[in-house]
Amino acid sequence: MRCTDCGTNNREGRKFCAQCGVRLALSCPDCSAENEPGEKFCGECGAPLTKQPQPAAVVEPVGARKIVTILFADLVGSTALHERLDPESARRFIESYYAAAREAVESHGGVVAKLLGDGAMAVFGIPRVAEDDAIRAVRAGVAMQEAFRTLAERQRAAVGTTGLRVAINTGEVVVKGETEIIGDPVNVAARLQERARDGDVVVGEATQRLVASQVSLEPLGSFDLKGRAVRAYRVLSIATARRAAATAFVGRAAELARIHAVFDRAVAAPAAHMAVLLGSPGLGKSRLIGEFARRCGITASVVEAHCDAAGGATFAPIADAVREALAIETGATADSMRAAVEAPLPQSEAERKRIAGGIAGLLAGTPGAPEETFF
Repeated sequence: MRCTDCGTNNREGRKFCAQCGVRLALSCPDCSAENEPGEKFCGECGAPLTKQPQPAAVVEPVGARKIVTILFADLVGSTALHERLDPESARRFIESYYAAAREAVESHGGVVAKLLGDGAMAVFGIPRVAEDDAIRAVRAGVAMQEAFRTLAERQRAAVGTTGLRVAINTGEVVVKGETEIIGDPVNVAARLQERARDGDVVVGEATQRLVASQVSLEPLGSFDLKGRAVRAYRVLSIATARRAAATAFVGRAAELARIHAVFDRAVAAPAAHMAVLLGSPGLGKSRLIGEFARRCGITASVVEAHCDAAGGATFAPIADAVREALAIETGATADSMRAAVEAPLPQSEAERKRIAGGIAGLLAGTPGAPEETFF
């Protein structure tokens, strides 16, 4: 507050100037009328004399674009179920169904985003996108069907022929928060679920491309969904082994050459080397690695180790690979494992020990920075 006599700036609330002692007057910013210090509103026009706090700006959450896999599940014959059972019995059955669905989804690393009456929507790829989101969603859908069949069979007398249908689709969406998913892939998954039959797990074309080498599928043809054709496939079974590629390997010569260069340096040293292959899901990284392994299979032994995207011990995949290479049973003691590594092996099995030694060298050694290939 500025003194009109000496021009000194005084702190708010003072009634007299700290420099000259003159009584301070508070001028109204609207009508310039003088008011007493400490007053909040002008006695002449009623305007506020103090600055009003500005409301904080509302910041809308910004969505993130992600490629996720969406699973929709819905009961078949739920209307008849509610007509047949009293509300309490129907509620108990629905809660049991929800619990079974949640268990199937969460055990495969998914998140139940919404419970929609007699249905549920789950998402795989939140909060982190993983390479195997699509196949885990398919496995969760199959597990959901199996769990529901067990539940319905136990209560067959009460629930009658109530069934379940599941549909899965993959695509780019906008994710807000933990469970708000916006995008066309969500709509396609919902429509595919409506076209599915009792007991089905149906996948869209984008999901089919990601899981075709790991599951057995049956084409269902094209569905007209709001003016456009969408191809769908029914899951017949979850394959336990990888199948050979159905088409010839084409392209990727530069990437393949870079991986071969890392392999050649490791053989020439010999020493532990590592190559890292990076790329978005569905670009063909697994196919490239499979082709490299196929070409090296004549002169080298290939050991595969797989990490679980949902979590697990850090070195568990490598430990499993060593056990498989040396035929060490799960649960073996440290002494028995050491003996298996040090024991002489028949010539036909000597390669196992060499493989295990190479893996152990990777763990014990200090390889340089890994080669990285992007595509």
